[in-house]
Amino acid sequence: MLLLQLVIPMAVSHVGDSNTPSCPPSQGGFTVAPGHCIGDPLNPPDCFKHPLASADGCGTVGSCVAAATRSCISDKNCFSFAVEAEGPDCTEWSSGGRWHTFPLGNASLVPNPQWVSYAKAAPPSPPLPPSPPLPPSQIEQWTCMVRALAAETAAKRLGAVFGSRVERVVSAALRLQDCPVNTSGRTHGSAAAAHSAMPATPTWPLPADNTITVTIAPTGSDTTGDGSRARPFRTPRRARDYIRAARQQMDAQAPGHMSDPGSGKGTGRVPAVVTMRGGVYHLGGSSHGTLVLDPEDSDMTWQSDAADSTPAVLSGAVALSNLTWKPYSGAIVVADLPSPEKFAGLDFAHPVQASARHHPLKVRATTSAWTFETLFAPSGHRLVRSRTPNGNPEDASGMCFMSSGDLLPGVEGCGGYLKPDKAIGAGFVGRTIKQIVFNTTRGGNVPGDDVYREYNVLFQDPPDNLAAEGFPVAVCNQGEGGGELYNRTSGIRYRAGDLGNVSAWTRPSDVVVHMMHNGWGNVMYRVAAVNASTQTLSFERGGYQHGRGGGVGDYFVENQLAFLDAPGEWYLDTSKNRLYLWPNATTSLHETDVVGATLESVVYVNGTQGNPVTNVQFQGVVFTQTAPTYLQPYERPISGDWAIHRGGTVFVTGANNITFSKCNFTFTGGNALMFSGHVKDSTVVDSEFFSVGDSAVVLFGSANWTTGSVLDDNYPSRNSIRRNLMHELGVWGKQTSCFFQGVAGNNVFSDNVCFNGPRAMVNINDGTLGLNVIQRNVLFNGCRESDDHGNFNSWDRTPILHRSNDVNGTLAWSPADSIISQNLIINSYGASHGIDHDDGSMFWQDVRNVVAFSHACKGNYGSNRNCSANLVIGPGQRSSYTYRTPLLPVDDPRLCSSNHEQRVQHIDRKMLTS
Repeated sequence: MLLLQLVIPMAVSHVGDSNTPSCPPSQGGFTVAPGHCIGDPLNPPDCFKHPLASADGCGTVGSCVAAATRSCISDKNCFSFAVEAEGPDCTEWSSGGRWHTFPLGNASLVPNPQWVSYAKAAPPSPPLPPSPPLPPSQIEQWTCMVRALAAETAAKRLGAVFGSRVERVVSAALRLQDCPVNTSGRTHGSAAAAHSAMPATPTWPLPADNTITVTIAPTGSDTTGDGSRARPFRTPRRARDYIRAARQQMDAQAPGHMSDPGSGKGTGRVPAVVTMRGGVYHLGGSSHGTLVLDPEDSDMTWQSDAADSTPAVLSGAVALSNLTWKPYSGAIVVADLPSPEKFAGLDFAHPVQASARHHPLKVRATTSAWTFETLFAPSGHRLVRSRTPNGNPEDASGMCFMSSGDLLPGVEGCGGYLKPDKAIGAGFVGRTIKQIVFNTTRGGNVPGDDVYREYNVLFQDPPDNLAAEGFPVAVCNQGEGGGELYNRTSGIRYRAGDLGNVSAWTRPSDVVVHMMHNGWGNVMYRVAAVNASTQTLSFERGGYQHGRGGGVGDYFVENQLAFLDAPGEWYLDTSKNRLYLWPNATTSLHETDVVGATLESVVYVNGTQGNPVTNVQFQGVVFTQTAPTYLQPYERPISGDWAIHRGGTVFVTGANNITFSKCNFTFTGGNALMFSGHVKDSTVVDSEFFSVGDSAVVLFGSANWTTGSVLDDNYPSRNSIRRNLMHELGVWGKQTSCFFQGVAGNNVFSDNVCFNGPRAMVNINDGTLGLNVIQRNVLFNGCRESDDHGNFNSWDRTPILHRSNDVNGTLAWSPADSIISQNLIINSYGASHGIDHDDGSMFWQDVRNVVAFSHACKGNYGSNRNCSANLVIGPGQRSSYTYRTPLLPVDDPRLCSSNHEQRVQHIDRKMLTS
């Protein structure tokens, strides 16, 4: 039997006393003190198919006897995987704690008898004795067990919603199929399982009798339909307008029925339910358009029809039907596209379509030609815009993996990128308008707080060409990376032979450069000109997709006919409105349609703080196929490094009680879901985010940067993001995550499964008011294309004045505590920290997490952080806080630590080759 040690300290009074039975080795058992729990490390009261203590205190591998254990909920000292440190010097161990076991076939993990007791005054986190070296085969089994734990925990979190598919997808991402033994007794899927299928339509409750009900269908009619199930309308807009008219008629018949929504007396509206029959609603090129919901559209539910086998799909694309494809060169075919003016409902006199270049509702088209940047196959998947070097951004061929010794040989690398020779030119320079500096009272009187206690902010105009298009003034922190949003290189010198015959480029100004940036993310540039003699590409705009400046990095270029040299690639000549394509096995386009993404948003919930949209639900709806946003305006929330485009496939602003339940956000061009400004008491639950252009869920508020305050309450708070499956993120933007929060607070992110992204899976840009809860999530395979980060990351360089309890509390510069608890975090690729509290992060409680293959926490300046009672599996630094952190005495309660690590020699992140 293979015996591996996973050791968790226990109290003297409860371990090894006369009441603890000795378990016969023949039972494969282990010793458990009476009253101690053994089970799911992230869910104490549950068995979760791990051994539990039997009535006599003995457990058997594989047994599950939950009734014989004491509830962890009722016993405050019964922790799921660690002990509590108490007392002012953090050295008094509580009487709680228990063993945790991982089954591996007929092997078990047993406690080391050397660690059955602690002296009361023993310092926290005493060094553990080194484990003996293990053979490579046993090391592989050991790491496979940790990966299997992630798959099982993910299934525990989301199995009730997503069924067995969640474990298949997670197992494929963790490459459990490569493990030498079946670590969990289940059949794991292949890597192809990561691609999501359209969800089945859930069943919804029937609407109440006093509800306006409307039905729409892709085959319905806005002119001859009446909104009934027998004669449905065709478009969401028509359903919305019908409900508006019906409510107005009701109010006319009963004056005063609809009260002022800003009066605090309720909306007074009759509830409405729109049932959308299954199928695709292409909103991007017809009379559909973005579905805009204003305050008068409150108290409305949009749901897929439970009677249909497929859900309602709101697509931001236009279906280009009945194209005549002709041979062009070799396997490449070409077709002339119909003029956008032939699509009913596109009004080019409308200011959004005519002049507002960066308006989120603008269609990617002119009066004469389409200008979309993304094309979809009939299957719904993205095709690759012609590029060099070749690569698909949605698989390993087009990613630039961060190598830290854990890449899959021959699969993961950076082959789809070129290396520049050097940067050229002084770069774009934004003009600094003013600087505001004053002192605050944030933090406590400990070393490190003074670094980011000062309010020091720069306001910077964009370059002239961007200012003329309405790009915003940049607000930057001067402390680190200040004033850099618009200061970027103006071009690169490329290496001889890398770009082929650039003289053959027909429209160099159409070329887009995607460039990795300092290991922290990426940026995009639009080319102004190419010079073959000097081997230079000069840029017309770009680089602002990242919050901090820097040099140039690996890159690829796209969007030239000369680059179209592989199956599945395409090129759109906007000057001739002509589409070129090299079909592959999934794009036999001679007999069917292609789909071009022309909308940034398919749903736009558009209220104000004084007159919000309220009580709107989306149930079982798919939001998909929207346009990329990487050349649109970006903002830098001043406390962190990231830059964010304030937009999304679904955009919500000025709203209360908005719910997304069992929805699917997939193949989005930018952020999938954005809560912007005043968004309160809203929920995203039981939904899937897959193949997302930028981040999955973004909560992004607004502040008065002149006073450094959010006293006007124009920020997201009291929102809940829970039980969601979020994966394959950052197709375009590499400084992106499952969950981003900036200038916001008092929100919950819990019970989500997040994996396969280029940077942190969770990023909290600033403290603002704190009060956040990050708990019970499974986070892994983050930082695949970046480093100097963890699966969780935070910053807090700039004090923000707020109300202490998010409602009517006292004014404060210091945030309240936020909690990171009961998360399972597995580090690989460039993730060098489990929980990364960067520049100035303060008031965080990092407790009772399981972190694998790195140390538990990192802190860089700031204070009032507690990293304790975490289980650290695999090697890592013993110090809870490292890297430029002010050194405080080990017994200082502000840096209290009682973490415990299981050390096995010769194991590092390359053991998790997933």
